[in-house]
Amino acid sequence: MLTPVGLRAYACLHAVRCGLSRFSPQPFRDRAKGWIVGGRVMAWLPNAGVQRLAALADAAIGQALEQARWTSSHRLALVLCSTEDDRPGPRLADNHDALQAALGADRLSLFSRTEILHDGAAGFALALDHAQRMLHAGEVEACIIGSADSQLDIRVTRWLEDAGRLKCRHANDGRIPSEAAAFVVVEHPERARLRRAPVLAVVGGFSMAWTVRSGGGQVLRATRACTEAVRATLAAAALTPAEVGMVWSDLNGESARGLEWGLASVRMGLACSESLFHPADCWGDLGAASGCALLGLGAMAQATGWAGGKPLLVTVGNEGPGRAGCVVLPPPRDAGLVQVSHRAPRIYRLDYRIGTTTEIPPAAAIDPLRGRFQEQMTAEIGDTLAGLHHQHAALLHAADSRWQDRARVEQRMLNHLDAVVAGGTQAMAHVADLCMSGDAGLVFAASLLIGSLPHPDNLRRLESALAASTDPAVLDGVKAGLAHAPRSAQLSDLLQRWTLDPQASVRMLALQLICLRCETQVAVPHAVLSDESPGVRAWGVELLGRRRKLNAETLRTLIGTQEGDLQRRALLALLRLDPAVAAHVARAQIEQAPDTGASLTMSLALAGQSGDGALLRDLAARHQSPDAILALGVYGEPAAVPTLMAFLEHDAPLAASAAHALRIVSGLRVDEDVRVERAVDLLGGETTTVIEAQHRPSQSRELWAAWWSEALPKVAQSRMRRMRQGRPFSLDTCLAEIEHPDSANVDRSRAALELDIHGAVAIPPDVEWFVARQALVLRKLRAQLQAEL
Repeated sequence: MLTPVGLRAYACLHAVRCGLSRFSPQPFRDRAKGWIVGGRVMAWLPNAGVQRLAALADAAIGQALEQARWTSSHRLALVLCSTEDDRPGPRLADNHDALQAALGADRLSLFSRTEILHDGAAGFALALDHAQRMLHAGEVEACIIGSADSQLDIRVTRWLEDAGRLKCRHANDGRIPSEAAAFVVVEHPERARLRRAPVLAVVGGFSMAWTVRSGGGQVLRATRACTEAVRATLAAAALTPAEVGMVWSDLNGESARGLEWGLASVRMGLACSESLFHPADCWGDLGAASGCALLGLGAMAQATGWAGGKPLLVTVGNEGPGRAGCVVLPPPRDAGLVQVSHRAPRIYRLDYRIGTTTEIPPAAAIDPLRGRFQEQMTAEIGDTLAGLHHQHAALLHAADSRWQDRARVEQRMLNHLDAVVAGGTQAMAHVADLCMSGDAGLVFAASLLIGSLPHPDNLRRLESALAASTDPAVLDGVKAGLAHAPRSAQLSDLLQRWTLDPQASVRMLALQLICLRCETQVAVPHAVLSDESPGVRAWGVELLGRRRKLNAETLRTLIGTQEGDLQRRALLALLRLDPAVAAHVARAQIEQAPDTGASLTMSLALAGQSGDGALLRDLAARHQSPDAILALGVYGEPAAVPTLMAFLEHDAPLAASAAHALRIVSGLRVDEDVRVERAVDLLGGETTTVIEAQHRPSQSRELWAAWWSEALPKVAQSRMRRMRQGRPFSLDTCLAEIEHPDSANVDRSRAALELDIHGAVAIPPDVEWFVARQALVLRKLRAQLQAEL
């Protein structure tokens, strides 16, 4: 397959998944003297005409035969889908002699039989029908079906423009002309198994229908044909509309086609709007090659596991009355094809070396235009990855960000990482070199790729980048990228070396990554506690505290002599080691310094020891700080609920903290949209006030009073000491708080810490982990807790 967004089917699939488009002005104009925009295959081919179509077809046929591991000793048929007779422009062939003249006698000698269909894009269903009949009759052992078409011709664009179907300067409703070649090999699965050839997918059913002039407008007639084609296709595959997981359609920007599909999908009950893909957004309208191109993409989606193992529906329409459909099913389990899941965290081959001179694809060396195309695509992917990283970082640091909000952004990141790998070693080398740049997003893209393919040569790029610069942007990008990379011995060895690096920033980065990745095999000596850098000492306490390698006396000394981040991490380590001792130390510190900081107050709440509720209420009343009020909610004493409701009448920070605390205690998620005023500093020292919309937990005292009046009898009857999510505090309530899709990042981290403190259940509390990875850990933990109960 060759399209404007890729020169192989695998690359095309990932380009479509990532939403990459390759459109450019073409060397001909519309009637308003505007340059027509189209999609051109970026390869060293003849400029136009039948020679260009022949070169496209020859390359695509060669790819299909190579993928199918086909040899010349087998009987093979060619079924070519050509354009309709009434469409102007270049056409590959009208008969066998013209086809031989275009492709050459050597290429055509591979086929024992050739057929040419003039039914446009929808003709791929007829081609499948012809192939099925020949295979069942035993006339051939396999068939290769496909098409090569180009609408980048002034005759075609004039024909489309006169019909009002071309997107141009004076019309937005219309298609973007493009070109492509797509061919697939079809044969019986048993035959492929005997040849030990990989099976990408199975065609479960296909059908074609034509409109009939029996009343109604053109759109309604086309809708009937589309509906009948889809209905017959699903019936042939013995499927119901509810069983369809994805729909790949040739919707091309023409409003009539969109209305047609909308009506047909409603009539059929196809409820898969989330999984409707129309690659014309990326590559334009491929003309007669649309059907086979979508069939090839559907097969590749099933082969890579991206379709999720569910049936995939392909729908195509030609220029005239024809509409066709096809169902693509996953390959058999014994098809000899390695299944790769693209919805799970990436696990690639760990011996893949990026960018060595011996692995340069020969096609790029002999085809300079193709090499330039690959460079542009890779640069576009790297830039998009950088932008996605900045979106992801904003979601991580937003106080009210839900953890499930990141899932879509993270999946797009993984899609683009797949696209880089699909682009080959040159594409990977280009992205890997971004680790030397100064932008955190570009460094993230490079480190995520290198961490997923951690060959020693690749990891040396990261070492060289950090040796050359310890700019915060570089450190942040490396940390964000390597935090999500799969586990490997090479990466663990790199982190071990970084713990001994002469630069303090690199040593701190290593300790942060060991914590984020939960690396238990990397040794961290106690000497880190005497490091000259306060940041290194703080993260050393954090890491050794998680591993419970520090004794209580050492931690008490650190708490009494240190301040700031180091004291906070020492408190957390002591909480993990012994909550009762941590509570005692916190009480002693509070008595010595009445104006204590937030970390001591929160530590007292996290320890959850009996009798501390009165002290926390006193601290909240005395200091009236948001941190002290939130600590009341974390402790969860029922007697503190009236105090929290009283704080709802105070100014904005205290009321917001009280509403947050009541949500923790009750589990009641009632939000409100309000407009708040905020002061903004201007240039020259001036300030102004702006009004912003804000989504926050409800601060209505009437609402919380109504909830408390209903909950109070249950609380009194159960005599619960601590309350969480409207129930007695337990490990289960902590886990439920983490699992809830609306939980803010700060709540999830705190609940994970409580699990570690009270149940020694060490789960990754780091909100920077990808959502898919967190969800996997949470499912295992839930099953473990249920088994223990």
